[in-house]
Amino acid sequence: MSVESQPVEKISELPAGSTTVVHAEKAQKLIQKLGLKRVEGITRVAMRRPKNILLIINEPIVYKSSNNAYIVLGKVTVEDMAAQARAFNESQKQATETKEEAAITEESGDAQPADTAKIEESFEQEKAVDETGVDAKDIELVMAQANVSRAKAVTALKENNSDVVNAIMSLTM
Repeated sequence: MSVESQPVEKISELPAGSTTVVHAEKAQKLIQKLGLKRVEGITRVAMRRPKNILLIINEPIVYKSSNNAYIVLGKVTVEDMAAQARAFNESQKQATETKEEAAITEESGDAQPADTAKIEESFEQEKAVDETGVDAKDIELVMAQANVSRAKAVTALKENNSDVVNAIMSLTM
Protein backbone atom coordinates (compact mmCIF):
# COMPACT_ATOMS: atom_id res chain seq x y z
CA MET A 1 0.00 0.00 0.00
CA SER A 2 1.38 3.32 -0.95
CA VAL A 3 0.08 6.64 0.16
CA GLU A 4 0.04 9.01 -2.76
CA SER A 5 -1.43 12.40 -3.35
CA GLN A 6 -3.89 12.02 -6.18
CA PRO A 7 -6.63 14.29 -7.33
CA VAL A 8 -10.05 12.97 -6.50
CA GLU A 9 -11.81 11.62 -9.59
CA LYS A 10 -15.32 12.67 -10.41
CA ILE A 11 -17.99 10.06 -10.06
CA SER A 12 -19.25 9.36 -13.55
CA GLU A 13 -21.33 6.28 -12.79
CA LEU A 14 -24.26 8.27 -11.46
CA PRO A 15 -26.76 10.02 -13.71
CA ALA A 16 -26.19 13.73 -14.15
CA GLY A 17 -28.42 16.03 -12.15
CA SER A 18 -29.30 13.53 -9.43
CA THR A 19 -28.97 14.61 -5.83
CA THR A 20 -26.52 11.79 -5.20
CA VAL A 21 -24.11 13.24 -7.76
CA VAL A 22 -24.35 16.67 -6.18
CA HIS A 23 -23.62 15.27 -2.72
CA ALA A 24 -20.77 13.13 -4.04
CA GLU A 25 -19.16 16.10 -5.77
CA LYS A 26 -19.44 18.18 -2.61
CA ALA A 27 -17.82 15.40 -0.61
CA GLN A 28 -14.98 15.15 -3.13
CA LYS A 29 -14.34 18.90 -2.95
CA LEU A 30 -14.24 18.76 0.85
CA ILE A 31 -11.81 15.84 0.76
CA GLN A 32 -9.52 17.82 -1.54
CA LYS A 33 -9.68 20.85 0.76
CA LEU A 34 -8.77 18.72 3.78
CA GLY A 35 -5.63 17.48 2.06
CA LEU A 36 -6.49 13.81 2.36
CA LYS A 37 -4.46 11.34 0.34
CA ARG A 38 -6.05 8.36 -1.34
CA VAL A 39 -4.72 4.95 -0.30
CA GLU A 40 -4.67 2.36 -3.09
CA GLY A 41 -4.59 -1.42 -2.79
CA ILE A 42 -7.14 -1.91 -0.01
CA THR A 43 -9.78 -4.42 -1.07
CA ARG A 44 -11.67 -4.97 2.18
CA VAL A 45 -12.14 -3.15 5.48
CA ALA A 46 -13.50 -4.92 8.54
CA MET A 47 -14.41 -3.11 11.75
CA ARG A 48 -15.17 -5.12 14.87
CA ARG A 49 -18.07 -4.00 17.01
CA PRO A 50 -19.18 -5.27 20.42
CA LYS A 51 -20.99 -8.61 20.66
CA ASN A 52 -19.01 -10.16 17.76
CA ILE A 53 -20.52 -8.00 15.05
CA LEU A 54 -18.34 -7.06 12.08
CA LEU A 55 -18.92 -4.15 9.75
CA ILE A 56 -17.49 -5.12 6.36
CA ILE A 57 -16.79 -2.78 3.45
CA ASN A 58 -15.78 -4.53 0.23
CA GLU A 59 -13.85 -2.51 -2.36
CA PRO A 60 -13.67 0.64 -0.22
CA ILE A 61 -12.36 4.06 -1.16
CA VAL A 62 -9.84 4.88 1.56
CA TYR A 63 -8.29 8.27 2.36
CA LYS A 64 -5.56 9.00 4.88
CA SER A 65 -5.02 12.24 6.73
CA SER A 66 -1.69 13.62 7.89
CA ASN A 67 -2.32 12.47 11.49
CA ASN A 68 -2.87 8.78 10.53
CA ALA A 69 -6.65 8.95 10.57
CA TYR A 70 -8.46 7.09 7.83
CA ILE A 71 -11.71 7.86 6.04
CA VAL A 72 -13.37 4.84 4.49
CA LEU A 73 -16.14 5.17 1.94
CA GLY A 74 -18.20 2.30 0.57
CA LYS A 75 -21.19 0.06 1.08
CA VAL A 76 -21.30 -1.45 4.57
CA THR A 77 -22.52 -4.98 5.22
CA VAL A 78 -23.06 -6.38 8.70
CA GLU A 79 -21.82 -9.84 9.69
CA ASP A 80 -22.93 -11.30 13.00
CA MET A 81 -20.19 -13.73 13.98
CA ALA A 82 -22.18 -15.16 16.91
CA ALA A 83 -25.11 -16.05 14.64
CA GLN A 84 -22.75 -17.64 12.14
CA ALA A 85 -21.13 -19.68 14.91
CA ARG A 86 -24.53 -20.86 16.17
CA ALA A 87 -25.59 -21.85 12.66
CA PHE A 88 -22.32 -23.72 12.15
CA ASN A 89 -22.72 -25.57 15.47
CA GLU A 90 -26.30 -26.52 14.63
CA SER A 91 -25.29 -27.87 11.24
CA GLN A 92 -22.48 -29.88 12.85
CA LYS A 93 -24.89 -31.25 15.46
CA GLN A 94 -27.40 -32.26 12.79
CA ALA A 95 -24.67 -33.95 10.76
CA THR A 96 -23.51 -35.87 13.84
CA GLU A 97 -27.07 -36.92 14.70
CA THR A 98 -27.63 -38.10 11.14
CA LYS A 99 -24.47 -40.20 11.27
CA GLU A 100 -25.48 -41.67 14.64
CA GLU A 101 -28.95 -42.52 13.35
CA ALA A 102 -27.43 -44.21 10.31
CA ALA A 103 -25.09 -46.22 12.54
CA ILE A 104 -27.96 -47.25 14.81
CA THR A 105 -30.05 -48.27 11.82
CA GLU A 106 -27.21 -50.40 10.49
CA GLU A 107 -26.66 -52.00 13.89
CA SER A 108 -30.36 -52.63 14.46
CA GLY A 109 -30.64 -54.37 11.10
CA ASP A 110 -27.99 -56.89 12.18
CA ALA A 111 -29.18 -57.31 15.77
CA GLN A 112 -32.92 -57.76 15.35
CA PRO A 113 -33.06 -61.46 16.24
CA ALA A 114 -31.21 -60.87 19.54
CA ASP A 115 -33.42 -57.88 20.39
CA THR A 116 -36.54 -59.94 19.73
CA ALA A 117 -35.28 -62.65 22.08
CA LYS A 118 -34.63 -60.07 24.82
CA ILE A 119 -38.11 -58.62 24.43
CA GLU A 120 -39.69 -62.07 24.65
CA GLU A 121 -37.67 -62.82 27.80
CA SER A 122 -38.82 -59.58 29.43
CA PHE A 123 -42.47 -60.41 28.68
CA GLU A 124 -42.01 -63.85 30.21
CA GLN A 125 -40.41 -62.31 33.30
CA GLU A 126 -43.31 -59.91 33.73
CA LYS A 127 -45.79 -62.76 33.51
CA ALA A 128 -43.83 -64.90 35.95
CA VAL A 129 -43.44 -62.25 38.68
CA ASP A 130 -45.69 -62.77 41.68
CA GLU A 131 -46.94 -59.49 43.14
CA THR A 132 -48.41 -60.91 46.34
CA GLY A 133 -47.34 -59.09 49.47
CA VAL A 134 -46.38 -55.92 47.55
CA ASP A 135 -48.59 -52.83 47.36
CA ALA A 136 -49.55 -51.75 43.80
CA LYS A 137 -48.88 -48.08 44.62
CA ASP A 138 -45.36 -48.97 45.75
CA ILE A 139 -44.76 -50.84 42.49
CA GLU A 140 -45.93 -47.85 40.44
CA LEU A 141 -43.78 -45.47 42.47
CA VAL A 142 -40.64 -47.59 42.06
CA MET A 143 -41.33 -47.98 38.33
CA ALA A 144 -41.71 -44.22 37.88
CA GLN A 145 -38.72 -43.20 40.00
CA ALA A 146 -36.26 -45.85 38.83
CA ASN A 147 -37.57 -45.98 35.25
CA VAL A 148 -37.72 -49.78 35.21
CA SER A 149 -40.20 -52.45 34.20
CA ARG A 150 -42.89 -53.74 36.52
CA ALA A 151 -41.08 -57.06 37.00
CA LYS A 152 -37.87 -55.36 38.13
CA ALA A 153 -39.79 -53.07 40.47
CA VAL A 154 -41.58 -56.02 42.10
CA THR A 155 -38.33 -57.97 42.43
CA ALA A 156 -36.56 -54.99 44.03
CA LEU A 157 -39.42 -54.41 46.47
CA LYS A 158 -39.42 -58.07 47.52
CA GLU A 159 -35.64 -58.06 47.99
CA ASN A 160 -35.89 -54.94 50.18
CA ASN A 161 -38.91 -56.09 52.26
CA SER A 162 -41.31 -53.60 50.57
CA ASP A 163 -39.06 -50.65 51.45
CA VAL A 164 -39.66 -48.22 48.57
CA VAL A 165 -36.59 -46.05 49.19
CA ASN A 166 -34.16 -48.97 49.34
CA ALA A 167 -35.78 -50.57 46.29
CA ILE A 168 -35.31 -47.40 44.25
CA MET A 169 -31.75 -47.03 45.51
CA SER A 170 -30.90 -50.61 44.58
CA LEU A 171 -32.24 -50.10 41.06
CA THR A 172 -30.59 -46.75 40.40
CA MET A 173 -27.19 -47.21 42.02
